[in-house]
Amino acid sequence: MSGTRGAAVSSTEDSPAGSRFRFRWWHFAVLLLAIVVVFVLIRRWHWKREFRQRIAAIAAAGYPATTEELDAWYRWPAPGENAAGWILDAGDRLTKPPQKDYDRLWTLIRYPGELPTGDPLSEDARQLMVRHVEANREALQLLHEGATVEESRYPIDLSDGFESLLPHLSVYRDAHYLLCFEALTCMEAGDPNGAARAIQAALGVTHSLDHEPTVISQGVRLRSQVTILGILERLLCRQTLAEPQLQALETAVQDAYVPEALKRALVGERCMIVHLFAVRQLPSSNLRWTSSMQAVLEVYSALGLTAREGTRLLDTAEEFIQALQLPPLRRQEAIERATLRLDACTKRSMMLFEYSHLSAVVAFEIEYIASVRTALVALAAERFRLRPGRWPETLSELVPQYLPDVPDDPFDGAPLRYRCLEAGFAVYSVGEDRGDDGGRPLPPPKERQPGETYDITFAVRR
Repeated sequence: MSGTRGAAVSSTEDSPAGSRFRFRWWHFAVLLLAIVVVFVLIRRWHWKREFRQRIAAIAAAGYPATTEELDAWYRWPAPGENAAGWILDAGDRLTKPPQKDYDRLWTLIRYPGELPTGDPLSEDARQLMVRHVEANREALQLLHEGATVEESRYPIDLSDGFESLLPHLSVYRDAHYLLCFEALTCMEAGDPNGAARAIQAALGVTHSLDHEPTVISQGVRLRSQVTILGILERLLCRQTLAEPQLQALETAVQDAYVPEALKRALVGERCMIVHLFAVRQLPSSNLRWTSSMQAVLEVYSALGLTAREGTRLLDTAEEFIQALQLPPLRRQEAIERATLRLDACTKRSMMLFEYSHLSAVVAFEIEYIASVRTALVALAAERFRLRPGRWPETLSELVPQYLPDVPDDPFDGAPLRYRCLEAGFAVYSVGEDRGDDGGRPLPPPKERQPGETYDITFAVRR
């Protein structure tokens, strides 16, 4: 009997089933979870490392990498040499008519096609504009003084990144509009000298934004310069200027184009991207998210996904910066590629849903370059007319005495187009669609038709 018990014990101890480890279903689950955790940790480390590398590369290139550095990069001029001071003082003294009347005046300069360039203003519009200009003589004096000051820095704090406030832009716009109104008032009074001085001052005031490292500010600057070029077109249609006036305007228009201004703005935008993804705080302007989503954002960040988004957006910003180094003809294609990448980034982003202003301003600069070049050719044609008493038949007649060469159209690389009109001429760029519409100008918004195309035109009819 004892032998039997011993045999039984021996059988149990020698059994393979008793010593073999058995895999259960939860073993596979734990193993799979461990693999996923390791994978996530590796990806998280990789994404955060990439983001840090991008920031280090920015700093190594000598550019600001934080919003604090950006604010310091936007340097203050020496005391008494800040054009922004004159413009803000003018804004404090500026008075406006009732909003309905002000909107009417604004429409005349924002959409010049509302009024044919050779026609006088209606009597009620002229009286309204005269009253507005006369009521702001003190502000105008300050603006003319400030327009001659080279350095400028508005009192803003960029250390808050995308939350930074830019209240000075509305003051700047009203100041610029006032100078436009002064130019039109001088034209109506038959004072071409006064109109030319007002246009020069308006172009001078736009330089107060040259060094402001925000894309929104540069968009405002470019739009205001295009507006004053429309006023210049009207002046050349309405009145005859002498050689010194034309040369002074030519210099002012040439100086208006500052190639580095938009690059500085993109550098600033890049700093704000770094700040946004570093602090991991949803912008208050992002109305699609509530404060309760901040907890979701923390989880999103813990997984390294904010770092991945930030890296992609920094790469896209760098792509736009590189595009600005290209000639305008090649730049357009580079901008289109960068815009597609930017759209893809923002569509998948938790942090940013709207970022189209960046690509819109960069693309608009090419249109602005075309406007500047057509204006310079028109001024050269006016200078030519003073001698033989006729406008040139071709642009080659302007070279080399009035132009070093015929400027290229930034949209297709061909020389700017030129047409002799019955009582004047038109010089134009084919524009973004690259189709030659014979110098057809952009009409007012209410007259535009879907599918119709237009050119960027500077036409003088007198």
